Amino acid sequence: MQSLKAIATLIRLPNVIFIGLTQWLVYVKIIAPNQEVAPINYYLLLTLSTVCIAAAGYIINDYFDVKIDEINKPYRVTVELDFKRRWVMISHISLSIIGLALAWPITKWNGHLTKYWVQLLSIFILLIYSAKWKRQAFIGNISIALLTGLCVYSVGNYGSSYITNSEVLKRYLYFYIVFAFFITWVREIIKDLEDIKGDEADNCRTMPIVFGINFSKRLVMILLIICILISIYFLFFTRGININFKASYLVLIILPMLFGMYKTPKAIKHDDYKFLSRLIKIITFVGILLMLWI
Repeated sequence: MQSLKAIATLIRLPNVIFIGLTQWLVYVKIIAPNQEVAPINYYLLLTLSTVCIAAAGYIINDYFDVKIDEINKPYRVTVELDFKRRWVMISHISLSIIGLALAWPITKWNGHLTKYWVQLLSIFILLIYSAKWKRQAFIGNISIALLTGLCVYSVGNYGSSYITNSEVLKRYLYFYIVFAFFITWVREIIKDLEDIKGDEADNCRTMPIVFGINFSKRLVMILLIICILISIYFLFFTRGININFKASYLVLIILPMLFGMYKTPKAIKHDDYKFLSRLIKIITFVGILLMLWI
């Protein structure tokens, strides 16, 4: 039981389940309603591929972050305590290869092998991020935000040619890609503020360390404003948007983001940033669930 718990911690089981749910809802609510899409089993393989690649990314991240996690998240440290470093690296490589293999059938079905670049790029970014970019300002945050956008985009990457007859569904897809990018960027900055103590100990050059806490807070607020403006434009200037989706989004997404903007300048302690991080995570989760209204 302890080993299972350690594995779940290492691969961030709740996170990879959320990633899988995200892609599945994009398929079911945006891609599948159109005719002539790939059989459902192809997209199931694509989702499993993304889950494996994401799990591999979390594993390699912990491989490089032992020192930081001992300070910031001592309860979560599994590398060296529960698993040998060699086993961790082998697991990362194995899951990455499995992820590539699982995506191959839908790539062949689609007939465009060039679309395979999403999986290859994701593995590359996750490796470089864990080894280097995570410790640098801007590029670390942006790379993870980009990967989150790619999580949504990858489903449309294989199915976009089948939703050309539905302008509204295409707009849903593009909106979720852009929103996922910006809201993830917000959370990554907040996580840097939350983890500043451990990052300083490991000589990281994250945004709060390089540019200061106040600068980081201001950027969080600017990005939240961008998220709100994007949402308002999408909701009120796109014809055919589900009225239930509009109402739910206003109450469950925009209002909490406004609350996050209110709380950000007041955040001082570690627990304050932890609260904001959880708030953004809940907003993201609810935003994905709102696809059910599409």
